[in-house]
Amino acid sequence: MTGAGQMAAQNKFEFGIRFDPLTLPVNFGTFVEDGPGYYDIKAKGHITQAAYLDFTYWPLHHWGISLGAGVHSFHSEIEYLIPDISHFTQDTDLYRHDQIKSVGMGPLIALQYRNDRFRARAGLMVLDFSKQEYPVRLGSTGIYIFDGSEVVAQVEIEENHFWNGFYQSNYLFQLDFSYEVLDNLSCRIGFETTFNKDKYYPYRTMINGFTIDDEPESQVLNDFKMSNTYSAFSVGVEYVIGFGKYGKIKKENIEDKAN
Repeated sequence: MTGAGQMAAQNKFEFGIRFDPLTLPVNFGTFVEDGPGYYDIKAKGHITQAAYLDFTYWPLHHWGISLGAGVHSFHSEIEYLIPDISHFTQDTDLYRHDQIKSVGMGPLIALQYRNDRFRARAGLMVLDFSKQEYPVRLGSTGIYIFDGSEVVAQVEIEENHFWNGFYQSNYLFQLDFSYEVLDNLSCRIGFETTFNKDKYYPYRTMINGFTIDDEPESQVLNDFKMSNTYSAFSVGVEYVIGFGKYGKIKKENIEDKAN
């Protein structure tokens, strides 16, 4: 009786608002070093935020489908320096500190499950980006140390940094679980990852050369790339307002089923 009463009291339609103050990137495959990593290139994704609005229709008591829209921020940071390759001074010959930021917005569709206070959601969001901040560099920089007419140390840095559709029109798969702690208010945790047909690298730094301590033969020192993949865990809250009731369950029908 209690379970049937709870099911009959659930709403058939819901409006929901979700806010994720903590979206923590885990960078599965985002930053790649295909060279020996001679120079330390530091790269990380920063904690960002996201917010969503949803409308959910529950054709069944436990299963529903939702349509909505969301806004999601992204922020990555890449930093490296190349010191004096002659070792004669402590000067820095090249220093880079790049920020890649954007805000993505788009529609989303999801399949939902609910049982008492517990909910689960699996959905797909289509992202289009605005407010893009990113470095634009395409070319080479050379650092050479001579001893007379002989090159005793050299480093050549080839940079290929540009947006070129980075994160644009990406599909973001989302999976999350929530638990109602107060009436209509739930705490939620989730995981999200890009779902793209093609993988490419809009940010790449190739470093070749040799220092004064090496054999005078150019070799790959770094081949660092940032791909268009993204994944993260999220922590947030959700508030839901429901309306519309299912048909009333007659007491005699419940008793007949029980017998």
